[in-house]
Amino acid sequence: MKKTLFFAIAFLALTLFAPAWSPPGGGTPALAADKAGRLADAPPDKGGDRPGGRPWPNQGQHHPPNRPSNHPQRKPRNPAVIIQIPPQIQTRTQTRTLITGPITVTREFPAVVLKVLDGDSLIVRAGNYQDIEVRLYGVDCPEGNQPGGVEAAAFLRSFQGRQVTIREMDTDSYGRMVALVSFGGRSVNLDLATLGHAWYYAHYCRSEPVCDQIRAAEAEARAAGRGLWAGRNPVAPWEWRRGK
Repeated sequence: MKKTLFFAIAFLALTLFAPAWSPPGGGTPALAADKAGRLADAPPDKGGDRPGGRPWPNQGQHHPPNRPSNHPQRKPRNPAVIIQIPPQIQTRTQTRTLITGPITVTREFPAVVLKVLDGDSLIVRAGNYQDIEVRLYGVDCPEGNQPGGVEAAAFLRSFQGRQVTIREMDTDSYGRMVALVSFGGRSVNLDLATLGHAWYYAHYCRSEPVCDQIRAAEAEARAAGRGLWAGRNPVAPWEWRRGK
């Protein structure tokens, strides 16, 4: 009798309170089914299509359609600026050592300066590996044992190992090539006179227009007291050699 009464009470309790019972994970069975349906419609973590082969909305897009990006665009870098040198500066720093007017040359070729012998002579190597001794045209520098000779040779030595342009003008009595030498568009011959490292060699430079430029460059260096003209009564190299 007691057992029958216990089972009746238990059955009644299950019948009355069954709708309030929650399955594992919380929620009623109806809520659990609804949650499972939403999970089925949620996009997967690592790509792939929705169930049934339909693609997910905006799949593969970083931003939703018609929605501007929150990252501002970078400004383009400033273009390269080309600086033009004013003509008056060009005249003061370059034109004085540029040869103008016609020049009568035997040949013109590039060469590399191998060795400097003194202020106005050097050895160059041409493209055919021919070593040539060159005497600079239109200038005469102090001898090595003469005041100003070391400075003239040091200036010419600054071109050692560099490629220069040789314009052959003549051949002297020693068989040396007499030439105009230029580097980077500047005349080394005119530079020597402009900086006060050389005399204008009037005896061997008369007819060419460049001779007038060398003479003017020497006069300018004299007036400015540059180089050997800073000393008292400098002796011309041809007079120095005659005295020795």
